[in-house]
Amino acid sequence: MIESLLEPSRQIVEDFRTSNILTADGEVLSGIVKTQDAKQLTLIDAKGDSRHILRADIEDISISDISLMPAGLANELSLEEFADLIAYLESLRPGGDEARGAGIVGPISLPEDFEITTVATELDGAVALEVLPDGRLLICEQIGRVRVVEHGKLLAEPFVTLPVDAYWERGVIGVTHDPQFPAKPYIYVCWVAKDPYPHHHVSRFTMEGNVAVEGSEKLLLVGDDQSKMGGKVPAGHQGGGMHFGVDGKLYVSIGEQTSAPAAQELDTFLGKILRINSDGSIPEDNPFFQQAQGKYRAIWARGARNPFTFAIRQPDGLMLINDVGGESEEINVGRSGANFGWPAVDHGDQDAYKLPEFDGPIHFYPHSSINGAAFCPDDSHWPEYWRGRFFFADYIHGWIHTLDPESPANAEPFVQGMRRPVDLRFAPDGSLYVLLRNAWVIDSKYQSGTGSLLRIQIRDQSSQTNSGDASAEATSPRTSPLGANVVLTENAVDESAGNLAAFKIETPTATYFLEKTGAGLSSLLDRDGNDWIGFHPTEGSGAGGEYRGFPNAVYKQHGNYFHARNRQTDPMTTRVERVEKEYVAIVAESENGLWAGRYEFFPTHCSFAITKLPSDSHYWVLYEGTPGGKLDLDDWWMAADVETPQPITARHEGDLPATEWIAFGDAKTARTLVMLNHQDDAFPDTGYQMNQEMTVFGFGRKDLNAFHSRVGVPFSIGLVESTQHQAISEFAERTKSAPSNVSAADAAVHPPRDSIELGPKPGDVYREFSLFNGGNFDWRVTDPEATHEGAQDFLPNPVLSILVDDLKHAIRAEAVLERWGGHAGTTDQLIRFNGQEWIALPALTTTPAGKRPEDYHSQDNPVIAVPLEQIRNGNNVVEGMIGADNTGSWGQWGLYSVILRVYYDPIEKKHVSGEIVSPRSGDTLPENPVIELTHDANAERIDVLGWYDGYDEDGNGIYEEWHGTRFQPFRGEAADLRDHIGTLDASLGTDAELTWKTRWVPDQRPGAIKLMALVTSNDHLCYVTEIVEGLSLQRDGYSVVQYHATDVPESFSVRVGQRKSCGIPIPAEANLTSATAAVMHYRTWEAHDSHHSPFKLNGHEHLNQGKNHHYDYDLLPIPVAELKNGDNRFEIHSDTVHHMLEVLWPGPAVTVRYETAHTETAESAAHELLHAEVSF
Repeated sequence: MIESLLEPSRQIVEDFRTSNILTADGEVLSGIVKTQDAKQLTLIDAKGDSRHILRADIEDISISDISLMPAGLANELSLEEFADLIAYLESLRPGGDEARGAGIVGPISLPEDFEITTVATELDGAVALEVLPDGRLLICEQIGRVRVVEHGKLLAEPFVTLPVDAYWERGVIGVTHDPQFPAKPYIYVCWVAKDPYPHHHVSRFTMEGNVAVEGSEKLLLVGDDQSKMGGKVPAGHQGGGMHFGVDGKLYVSIGEQTSAPAAQELDTFLGKILRINSDGSIPEDNPFFQQAQGKYRAIWARGARNPFTFAIRQPDGLMLINDVGGESEEINVGRSGANFGWPAVDHGDQDAYKLPEFDGPIHFYPHSSINGAAFCPDDSHWPEYWRGRFFFADYIHGWIHTLDPESPANAEPFVQGMRRPVDLRFAPDGSLYVLLRNAWVIDSKYQSGTGSLLRIQIRDQSSQTNSGDASAEATSPRTSPLGANVVLTENAVDESAGNLAAFKIETPTATYFLEKTGAGLSSLLDRDGNDWIGFHPTEGSGAGGEYRGFPNAVYKQHGNYFHARNRQTDPMTTRVERVEKEYVAIVAESENGLWAGRYEFFPTHCSFAITKLPSDSHYWVLYEGTPGGKLDLDDWWMAADVETPQPITARHEGDLPATEWIAFGDAKTARTLVMLNHQDDAFPDTGYQMNQEMTVFGFGRKDLNAFHSRVGVPFSIGLVESTQHQAISEFAERTKSAPSNVSAADAAVHPPRDSIELGPKPGDVYREFSLFNGGNFDWRVTDPEATHEGAQDFLPNPVLSILVDDLKHAIRAEAVLERWGGHAGTTDQLIRFNGQEWIALPALTTTPAGKRPEDYHSQDNPVIAVPLEQIRNGNNVVEGMIGADNTGSWGQWGLYSVILRVYYDPIEKKHVSGEIVSPRSGDTLPENPVIELTHDANAERIDVLGWYDGYDEDGNGIYEEWHGTRFQPFRGEAADLRDHIGTLDASLGTDAELTWKTRWVPDQRPGAIKLMALVTSNDHLCYVTEIVEGLSLQRDGYSVVQYHATDVPESFSVRVGQRKSCGIPIPAEANLTSATAAVMHYRTWEAHDSHHSPFKLNGHEHLNQGKNHHYDYDLLPIPVAELKNGDNRFEIHSDTVHHMLEVLWPGPAVTVRYETAHTETAESAAHELLHAEVSF
């Protein structure tokens, strides 16, 4: 409630989202849809007025992320008035309703004697917490700040701001206070410094008031150079826990930064617990003081993976360490000289832990992400049961559990439903503070301001605390109503699936276990206890365990999702959305926010639907399991069009007819498992048995190709107490017609992707109106406030124009730009049409994390939405600008061409049509395939585009995409479409074909290729054909591999004797002796060879092929003998005082053709590829 008043748009309940309605007469209405049916809807506006609107009068409906409640209302109230408002609103709450609070994923549950309040929000990369003896709190923000909370308020001024490397898990990662604070006013911080290389610092600061005394930093310990430590992800597993022991020594935990072997070595801090004195000196009684050298004598324990948090009990000094493990999350006892075994041994039940050299955990559970550690003090106000117990949290599961250190095997749930907890601390007043991060690692997709701080208190204790603290109401555990036919156990464990945390849903026909971290069904038990799925996480078990599940929907599309445990490579969030007597709904979302789905459980079946997916992505829905509990040769299947049971060894190929269902049975039982697709489609549905261990069936699957892309389509699975075809068919029809909330909710929250994405989509009709520039200066946009002496020569900025002569039936517009990135450092690039508001141009999104995109030379084709009302028939004035936020001293960027793309209503606008008739979706292409098309007689031109993984010609840094660019070949010529598959002259006949030259197209993932055609008529209207997808490229006897540049420098340009270079690594396993040819891809600006020295590849000179003061993309032959395994160094040099040579982002690449067999057709091998582990 507090959060909703302070920040109404931060978390909007679905029934209260704002709808924006465009009526047929052009009126825009905003409000909340209260009721709706097939004929009309009722809209409640911000004033509370109702308006009934006929659906026939509605042109468009969109959902807004902005709340109808205005922001800032609370700012007009005094503290007392605000408290009165909360009290009044609380009095209106019906007794059965559930409260919502900041930091809560779904309904938060905690013991009835406790309540939870929100203390602070909008924390940036929250990672660690400390409570001072006087009640103030210190919070580490990974981005470089230590924040202070005093009297329930987050102070604006940080305690200290540090120059950190904040990539991935690096940054400010730990904080603690001196044991004699405030007599000794010292604060200790563990952080990762950026320069001259990433390395840990343990620093001590003097606190005065709420800030660090300037110049008071004392560097106590310096960590290892992380750039030299190896590891798959050196910026990961940083550790950072800090506490003083009862011996007065400072203990610090350091992770192994994914360099596992280093955890056992005594010449590195990686994977260790360190022990130092408060002044940074090293105690001589440290266990390795005689063995180790120098600073490494600080090592106190080793063999940890990522000991992110730990706690020390007063007064006996018991240390319990949370180690984020490989196979299991572990709680280890810290002791002098301990070896926790990593990587020699991992997982709590390994026999190796019985060896005297290793210390096994006292508690463990399947791999997730353990963190947050605190002992409830013996003198706490909490009931006696909790005193002395160890509290620990899990970042993935979102819970807090507790255990008794004297009998640690069994842990008990304390809190459920947190949003990514990372740390815990008990305060002197008895409160338990919980720090929530609600974000993944810091990378290009990181979102700031997502963290929050919560406080848990005994109910009668909360009235004694500061009344000025903001609060959020506690919620009760989500339980099923009395007498329910669908019973939910929210905190269950699936014992048969390796004791994984799961939701347990019991129905009259089946019991389902939905594993939480992977968001997939791990078990489906019939009434006799037989498991028709049989998932088990044992690595290497394959079809015997780890492959099994339902729906196993997403494979290698921004991750792998909706599969039990996902091998822990791509975590998901799961939460209960709704519980009724006959219904339970659980929603799931991927950690990166790209995928989401909903499970609905009914008395007779479970339904699943994808509710969110990335553009140009696809999914299938799989059942991979064991009919009757074990795959036997007497198992069978039947389907909608197959009335006679077929042996389980018989394959199913092709699309099932409506109603699409398949059933699996076992000769030993009179029941069947039924899978159902609620919507008929034309996609292939494939079934087979694998390795005589499980059966596999997939809706929308052929080989490893996935075909489904629509959101909101339900797929159901359930058990039927019959083996008769007619009874199963009737069950399928009843299930298909049963009410579901998936489609309706999805339509409200996730509008069709075609309505929100830029660029042509199948079925679109549009026309392009273009301008291009011929002079040297009339395309440059310069900062009017530039301080460089040469800048004024380019002012005033050019005023250009585009002639538009057809806006009849226009529905939207966008602009495709041919943009030169300009001088390094140029930001705040703007464009406008006809003097309307300025439109900001997007920056590159693929440059290295922590680097500014504007510091890389670039030329790209950004697409921006242009409000249709800003475009007019006739000449349209186009202006570029650099805004006030520019950071460069000579801000300048280039606007070579502007292509204004106007889209029309395809029903009202008469247009040309066409389609790709060969290949068809799912086909396998040979080298240099022929693409056949058919089109209307008035077609004039056809352009064929391909989606595949290849060199990034358009400069956005994305390799797998639709390939095609809009760059002027020479100054003064139009920016026609180029670098696509090819163009056909359609005037020669209504049937046409084109050969796609794939000699230098790299090998592709199976089913990854798509084709689309743009058919243009003689009146310049363009029609977009349907996409042909799921295509594979098969080569016999050779392979084509592309290697991309790394360490591309900022401002990759040279003149006046400068040299710069980047590497193009070729893996050691690449057999260059079998290479037959190679080319280098090379994008430049001003690479005219008469001005510059030849570039070098591994010291071999090659003439530049670029143009004078112009963009160029070249494909240059490279002798194979010049290549080598490892780093291939690409170098540019110039002595000219003329304009510099610029290498454009993302840098060069090398493509190599090998003579080698590269085919794999066995089904089992394909399935191994399907379930291959994905590593971050």
